[in-house]
Amino acid sequence: MPATPERSKATTSLLLNMSMFLKPWHWPAGRPHQRKGSADSIGRVHEEDDADERNPGDAVCKSRRRNGAALMPLLVPACEADLPRPLITGAVTVEIGGLPILLDTNDPGFRKILEKRYAGFLNPSAAPACRFEIELISAREPADEDVRVFRRGSTWCLQRGDFRAEWDLRRREGWIRQCANPYSIDSVLRITHSLLLAMEGGFQAHASSAIRNSRAFLFAGVSGAGKTTTVSMAPSDAVVLTDEISYVRRVESNYRAYGTPFAGELARPGANASAPVQRVCLLKQGPQNCLRPVRRAAAIRALMRHVLFFAQDSELVERVLDSVVQFVSSVEVMEMEFTPDRRAWELVQ
Repeated sequence: MPATPERSKATTSLLLNMSMFLKPWHWPAGRPHQRKGSADSIGRVHEEDDADERNPGDAVCKSRRRNGAALMPLLVPACEADLPRPLITGAVTVEIGGLPILLDTNDPGFRKILEKRYAGFLNPSAAPACRFEIELISAREPADEDVRVFRRGSTWCLQRGDFRAEWDLRRREGWIRQCANPYSIDSVLRITHSLLLAMEGGFQAHASSAIRNSRAFLFAGVSGAGKTTTVSMAPSDAVVLTDEISYVRRVESNYRAYGTPFAGELARPGANASAPVQRVCLLKQGPQNCLRPVRRAAAIRALMRHVLFFAQDSELVERVLDSVVQFVSSVEVMEMEFTPDRRAWELVQ
């Protein structure tokens, strides 16, 4: 796709986002502090060699439905012989966005933590897209350093003060060394999914999302715009996918939004469900409830401000940008002026 002014501006927005979101967490006791409008950093990526170009999404998705919303498709690998086999003892398979990741730990207590934290997103029968062996180590210093994510050949390396991890893209296997802190494994999963999504045409966005009438709606905006407020007012016939980070995946020629177990200000996980994306709502609180169309170039720039991808890797950045351009061309993008009460949901139909 040739360079255009709108692509250049969108690329600049994406690069600026790298220093704005996902700062290191500090968690010497209890839940780490997390600023409103921030999440966990993917950090810097340095490409040292060519990685395997096989698309991790080459699979057949089997859909499931409940109450009008599709549950996460079960991902059937195109070549199961290339993928790690699940272990029976100590293995927990967490399936987010139809991509199962197997977490293998020898610590029964930590396994219980994983099962409780990701309850509703466990799929022990799924063939994993990748597998991590977890080794628990003594507590490190608080995570003052930035996250670093870099590639050596086919191996991605993830590093921060509270964890170290490596993931071989060809073998779909890796390891994690961390203390028994669930927020560290949250970070590894988010980073891994961001890479998998980038490779297959999807992305994560700093936006809340919900399903209504079997269609998904994303609510994006700057900090304080009302992302959490909007989904907290969702009517009973809506299914909240997330109040923090929206997960968008390309399935064939369509885009679907998926729920995630990562809790934001509502302090509860999203529903394990998915639906085709109908609209992105760029939030603006005001005295009335109304929708206004957004021109394509402005929509691309606006959405890129909220894309949560931080790999300073020219090829992957270009893939994410192309994904956003294609996404904006496939769904509605509207400015949603709303009053912070339940009447706003009259616009979400």
